[in-house]
Amino acid sequence: MAYEGIKKFKCGGCGGEDYKLYSDTHHQPTMILAECQQCKSMTEITITQPKIDLKFGEGSEGVMAIF
Repeated sequence: MAYEGIKKFKCGGCGGEDYKLYSDTHHQPTMILAECQQCKSMTEITITQPKIDLKFGEGSEGVMAIF
């Protein structure tokens, strides 16, 4: 499967491109840790629930609702 417009991640410290990924389920929300295999720096990737917020707009009589 081909993906368009994707870019490769690189370490911001050393420019390394190889990572090991770890899952830390003790944190809420769940966290993925990415360790650069060149300089061993860690990047925390936090997984959160998506959120949709509906608000009244200027001059509106109400907010859209789900029935």
